[in-house]
Amino acid sequence: RKSIGFFQRSLGCWAGAGGDRRGEALAHLNIGYSLTDLGELREAGQHYRRSLSLWQSADDRRGAALAQTALGGVHSFFGEKQSALDLHRKRRTGFVKAGDEAGLSEGS
Repeated sequence: RKSIGFFQRSLGCWAGAGGDRRGEALAHLNIGYSLTDLGELREAGQHYRRSLSLWQSADDRRGAALAQTALGGVHSFFGEKQSALDLHRKRRTGFVKAGDEAGLSEGS
């Protein structure tokens, strides 16, 4: 829970710093990771979706692929296999376009 508070405060800083979308996206992603660790997957999914939207608006393929990886895990947990598979395919494409071989191997 402490980490969530920290990331929520950082979210406020990024939003207040002229709207740094990458910083906001990273904060949402980290809040999602923390909520996932606590088993609060629906709320985590909301943060992953917000993170994905922000990464996409910043045209950051690697960040978007990270969010898609996490969001795909949530969909898989809830039995939404087709959505999880679609996100998996998109994240693979994102990592390839970003030239991120390490990211590509995560969860392949």
